Amino acid sequence: MLCTPISRNFWDPADTTKIVDKIGDYPLSIKHVASEEDVPLLDIETATKTHFESLGKYTCTWDVFMNLKPGEYPYTEWADGLVDNSHLKLWGAMEVCKVAVEVMRKHADDKEIAILIPALQDAFLVNGKVNIPLAGVVTGNSSYAHGEPVSLRAVVKNPDYVFENWTLDDEVVSTSANYKFVMGDSDISLSANFRHITSSIDKEKNKNFVLSPNPANDFLHIRAQSNILSCRLFDLAGKNILSSTHNDQQITLPVTELLDGMYIIHIETEKYIVSRKFIVKHER
Repeated sequence: MLCTPISRNFWDPADTTKIVDKIGDYPLSIKHVASEEDVPLLDIETATKTHFESLGKYTCTWDVFMNLKPGEYPYTEWADGLVDNSHLKLWGAMEVCKVAVEVMRKHADDKEIAILIPALQDAFLVNGKVNIPLAGVVTGNSSYAHGEPVSLRAVVKNPDYVFENWTLDDEVVSTSANYKFVMGDSDISLSANFRHITSSIDKEKNKNFVLSPNPANDFLHIRAQSNILSCRLFDLAGKNILSSTHNDQQITLPVTELLDGMYIIHIETEKYIVSRKFIVKHER
């Protein structure tokens, strides 16, 4: 059998929900050869294009293809980041494999492909939705075989919101933006819940709360009118950068190792939980 190549991660500037062709006549050439030689053809290019468009530009760019953000691998040749819209990360490779399996199922009447069908496993859908669409997105939605590891990620897209928890049938299953579990034997639907950090409740809490300096260079000082019990620091992608426990009204957190940019801190005191945004800006 012959397979066309996968689609690439290039999006139409006029419509960022649609992928544009960047691989030219290569897929068409393979289709012509398959027709001339009378061999089975798996059109992976068309199928992956449809699947990538269903995942969206953000998920494809950062979870499917080998694009790296500056500082993601600080002690490697990719310390300044990497742009690669052709090669796949591990999760992206798994997604392409699933697409290939579905294409094969559609050709089950072909005698060569039919030999492989009994080895293919049934897959179940994971559907992670956001409670406030403008707050963020969910990556990791796909089909998974029973027993396969699943990793969903809730990503903050609007700095006025913070991730709060994952719920299944209105019950909290995780407070981590990166939720990992093992796939069961049925479809599953979860909700990634975000919260606006400038609500009236937060404003009232902030009256008794001081965070300085902002922007911070070396250290971030926090003062509250009741004992601070714990702090959790997140970047805008929802990644937990730092977690610490305390029992004091005044604490100091080091930020010298953080990259310049905006962060969100969750602080739990004896009386309340508050979330605040702050900026790290190192002096040059």
